[in-house]
Order: sequence, then C-alpha cells, then structure tokens
Amino acid sequence: MQTKITDLVNAGRFRAALDGLSTHPKRQGDDERYDQHLNMMIGSLTGIETDEMDGTASPEFTLRQKAKLRKSIGIFTRMFGITHVEAQPVEVEEDPVRIPAPNEKPVEKPGILFLASDPRGMGKLKLNEEFVKIRTHLDDKVDNFKLELKFEQRPDTLTKTILDERPTYIHFAGHGVGTTDEDNLAGIVLEDRERNPKVVTGLALENMFRLLKMRFDIKAVVLNACDSTEQAKAISKNGIYAIGMADEIPDDAAITFAGGFYLGLAETPDDIPFAYQMALNSLLMEGVEQAQVPRLFLDGEEVIF
Repeated sequence: MQTKITDLVNAGRFRAALDGLSTHPKRQGDDERYDQHLNMMIGSLTGIETDEMDGTASPEFTLRQKAKLRKSIGIFTRMFGITHVEAQPVEVEEDPVRIPAPNEKPVEKPGILFLASDPRGMGKLKLNEEFVKIRTHLDDKVDNFKLELKFEQRPDTLTKTILDERPTYIHFAGHGVGTTDEDNLAGIVLEDRERNPKVVTGLALENMFRLLKMRFDIKAVVLNACDSTEQAKAISKNGIYAIGMADEIPDDAAITFAGGFYLGLAETPDDIPFAYQMALNSLLMEGVEQAQVPRLFLDGEEVIF
C-alpha cells in the first residue's frame, strides 16, 4: 500500500520510511548517490535505536538525533522526487490525557557549579576559557547536567550561592596561597566588595561544607587553584571527594586538568576517582610537567592508586 513518506516520518516510523525507500523503484537507477545516502540514514537510525535500547543517551540527545534524521529523509526525498513508499498507512491516535501522579516530581539533573574568583592584583586568569573547556568536554552529555557559572565570589555570599544552586559537584577556579607564617594562613583567594583579595582557610571551608552537607548531597569539590591541598583535605573530612593542587599550577595546565576531569565525569557520573585519573592522563598526554601536582582526598586522607 502506498503511504506518504512525510506521514511516516512525522509519526516517528523511520524504519518503515527507510524500508520503503530501500524497495522503491528509484533505487534501481544509475545514481550511486541513492545507495550512499540511504545507507547513511539507515546507519543513523540503527545508532538511535541502539542507544534507546541500551539507555545510554539522554532523551534530549535522542530527540536531536531524530530531528537530524527527519531532516535528512526530507532532503533525500526531495532530491529524488519521492512522495510515497510501500508501507502500512499511519493510524492517527488521540493522545490520552496524562494525569500526574500525586507528589510526582521531575527528575533533577546533577548540578555542576563553576565558581570563579579573580581578585585585583593576583594576576589575570583564563577563567572563561576554563569554563568553555569544561562545557566542551561534557560534549553531548552536557544536557545530563545543570551547569552554572558564578563569577566574583565573596566570602559573605559564597555559602548562599551554593545553597541556592545545591550542586552535586563544585568547581572552584581561581587563586590559592600556601602558609608563609602565623599571620598568613593557607587558603583559597576570594574577594571583598572592592575586589581585593580575601583568603578563606581550610578550617573555614571544612565547617562550611559540614553545614552544607546537612542540607543536600555534595559528591566532589575541585579546587583548581595553586597550593590548595590543605583546603581540599579539610573539605574531604565531610565525606566529600576533594581535589587540590600540591604546588603552583600554570593556567594552561589547570585548564587541561579541568577538561580531563569533566570528560571522565561525563562518561561515568559519580565515579570521582575515574574522573580524577582521566584528568591526570590529560596532563600526561599534553606532556605537562605538573601531572603530579593534583591530589585527591576523601575522609581526610589522600586517595592513592
């Protein structure tokens, strides 16, 4: 039975549409493009069906892939002047009205909160470039996360910012300082209202995250800042994976590390040790000498592999 191919595609019956194109008389012609384009579309559909069966792709990604296939079929049929194919006709069904179940809530995506601080007088950092690197390495899985960017962090607003966002993963990009004497303690460098440097110690961070963990789950904190292992170790005492830098780390190396970490996180969310090792591997692949600088902590102890 002849059926309009646009009806098949609009109904989501891609397999029937491509099967019809496979047996269409136009395929018997001398135009090699027919088989080339048809095989590409069949391969795309097979990939979509496999992802749906395995559950490896997000619904948003699958919708985008189907939209691309729908467009490809439209271009193909116009190219060869095909309007109908052999297929069972499309049955029009009314969509039933869906009544939400009581107390039903949408599934929340794990949040990644990118905190950036670059006070005056500390040396300009490539913070935007680091954020873009993270977004790029999350790639097509970026829709699986809620990625937020917050600039110019101050000690008096930091806790509120994190409480408002309730992220699963926190990434701090900025400066850190090591201990020099009794009056200059180690810490990450935030800024005051005039954008002057303001150091927040590991003890203060440990207590802040202790309170935050009472309200929501935090799986990992990345301190992508120089001399931040003391602060990371303190944060990790709250049952949180925390990464800090054992020494100074150049901007480009910090960006490479961040990209590798979120590449690993996109592949296996919740597997922080794997993401950390992916980040180290990224440094090694780039030939970066600071590959031994990042340190991973949990429960106040360094995680050794």
